[in-house]
Amino acid sequence: MNLFYLQKIIWVKENPYAVLTFYEKRITDDSRMTVERPDLKAWNLHIRETSSNDTGRYQCSINTDPIDNKDIQLNVIVLPKIVANSSKEDGVMENDTVTLQCRTTGTPKPRVTWRRLIYSEDENEDKLFGKVCPGTNTLGNDGEILIITNITRNCGGIYQCVASNDRGDSVSEDIDVKVLFAPEVTVPSPRLGQYVGKETVLDCIIKASKAVTTAVWMKDGKEFSSQYNDRGKFRIDLYKEDRYTQILSLRLLMIEKKHFGTYTCVAKNPIAMRSANITLYDYSAHQKAHMVTTTSTTTQRGYLHPSRRQQHQTDTDVSGEPYRTKEDQHLKYETGAPNYGHVSADQRNYRRGRPSDKNAAIPFRITCNQLLVNMAALWMVVMYLKIGSWTLL
Repeated sequence: MNLFYLQKIIWVKENPYAVLTFYEKRITDDSRMTVERPDLKAWNLHIRETSSNDTGRYQCSINTDPIDNKDIQLNVIVLPKIVANSSKEDGVMENDTVTLQCRTTGTPKPRVTWRRLIYSEDENEDKLFGKVCPGTNTLGNDGEILIITNITRNCGGIYQCVASNDRGDSVSEDIDVKVLFAPEVTVPSPRLGQYVGKETVLDCIIKASKAVTTAVWMKDGKEFSSQYNDRGKFRIDLYKEDRYTQILSLRLLMIEKKHFGTYTCVAKNPIAMRSANITLYDYSAHQKAHMVTTTSTTTQRGYLHPSRRQQHQTDTDVSGEPYRTKEDQHLKYETGAPNYGHVSADQRNYRRGRPSDKNAAIPFRITCNQLLVNMAALWMVVMYLKIGSWTLL
């Protein structure tokens, strides 16, 4: 503001009204405010280290007749700040409705957007964020509230609220949403067959949100490891597959008659306990019965008895938990063709309706009816020839 040097001015702030300076003298107790005069006609109010409290209307009054006033509106832009969020580290049950909130401050009022971390098993990978799960809604003019309806385990993880305004900078906070659910216990096939003296592996798939406190194989109502003290004949491993999945594996190195029967896989976490059954049967007895019955050529996709898996190895991942190598896989078969993996070549060819040796002669077989038909045809030919010879005579 350019004024003549003989004129006096006063700086005031409205709402609440306060006199800041008179002429070149500071009236307010706020030491951040001073009057600066780069030339004789300038009376500038200088405010250092501005804050949101400095926002408001300022007035410069000149002691002319009449008094001349000039109003100036000061808007202080304040960086966004997240002052509170609703943490869900204790967890929420699956299918519940979850409400997440980020309370923010700043001028202008920050806008809040939400995104969800794309989960990766590799801890060394950079965080990748994508859209939140379907079925979510934001509330409030600035989107500070996020509601997730019927949340599933696949929608758990790290949610991030991002606050930004016209200042150009943004701040963010992470909220860890842990979705809890009871263990889910399944087996690849309810029945497995194997021969006495062979090796086999029983696998049990356990899905659980919280750490599994109990994961055991039971047989005849008792824990399997407590019934058989010879550790050299079996092995039990717990493999980590992914974030929620573990595999409880029972390896029987040499099957005996006493090993056949029903096994129960039991898993328990702080929420509940679940189990699943699998029956190991004597495949040789099944094969004998199969030889005298008509078999169907249509099979279901699933597991036949496991392969011998002699090349078993147990490694560990970065968390210290063992994971399975490629050799630790069951022998799968496809739908649509019979499986002859457990019969000899002669038996296999016999079932297909041809001899085992491609050069072997096919036995000549003729029925009684066929013999009579052939004899009748021969008699008719002979009679025809005789009649023809009589005619010529």
